[in-house]
Amino acid sequence: MQKNWDPKIYLRYEQYRTRPAIDLISQIKLEIPGAIVDLGCGPGNVTHKLANKWKKRQVYGIDNSHQMLAQAKANYNNINWNLSAIENWSPQTPTALIFSNAALHWVSNKSSLLTKLVDFLEPGGHFAFQIPITEHSEYQVCIRQTIESQRWRDKLKKIWIYKDPLPAESIYQALLPVCSTVDIWVTNYFHVLEGDSPVTAWIKATGLTPYLEVLSHKERHEFLSDYTQCVNKSYRTQSNGSILFPMKRIFAVAKKEA
Repeated sequence: MQKNWDPKIYLRYEQYRTRPAIDLISQIKLEIPGAIVDLGCGPGNVTHKLANKWKKRQVYGIDNSHQMLAQAKANYNNINWNLSAIENWSPQTPTALIFSNAALHWVSNKSSLLTKLVDFLEPGGHFAFQIPITEHSEYQVCIRQTIESQRWRDKLKKIWIYKDPLPAESIYQALLPVCSTVDIWVTNYFHVLEGDSPVTAWIKATGLTPYLEVLSHKERHEFLSDYTQCVNKSYRTQSNGSILFPMKRIFAVAKKEA
C-alpha cells in the first residue's frame, strides 16, 4: 500500500526517529562482503548512516513513497534509490545485510515476510530491524477511539491499518529455522516533545497518514482536532511545558546460517 508520506513532517523529530536506528546499527557485525539494503528507507537519513559506516559497499534504499524518495535523492546522491513496497521487493543478487528501521509493522503477514527476507541474504548475512510496539500505547488507543467515533466511523473504520503485532516469540520462531543466531531486545525511549500538540505532530507523520490521505482538507483539520483532544488528555504536560512521550521498540539482529 503506497503512502503519501510528507518527509518534512517526518523529519521534524529526526533526532528521535534516528536514535533507534543508530542503536540497531551498533549491534551489527558484518563478516561477509556484499550489498546493504534499507527497506522502508523513508527520506534516507538512516540509509545515509549505513552508507557512512560501510563506505565501500553498494547501498540501496527501498521505499513505496515517491515523496520520501524524492527527498532522499535530493540529499544523498551516493546511494541507489528504488521505489517498491517491502512485500514486493526482491534483490537481483543475494545481499550481506537487509536492514529496516520502523517499517515492517506496516506490512501484513509479518512472520512469513521475515523468513522470505532471510532467503534474500548471502549465507552468513545479517537481517536487522526494529519496529515500534504500539498496540496498547495511548496514542494508538486515541487513533482507534477517533476513527471509531460516530463522526468518523463510516468513513475511516474500513481504512487499512496494521493490526497484527510482532511479539518476540513470533520473531524468534520465524527466524530460528533459517538463522544461526537471533538476538532480540526491547528498548523504551522517552522523547521530550515540545510545541503545540506535539504528540499529534509526531503521529501525523506516520500512524495517521492512512486516514489523512483519504480526507478532504477540511476533514483533515477536523479529524486532527478530534485526535488532539484525545491525546492531550492522555499525556501530561510537564512543568516546562513539554510532554514526555514514551516509545517502546523491539529490535532483532539475526545471522543467516553460513
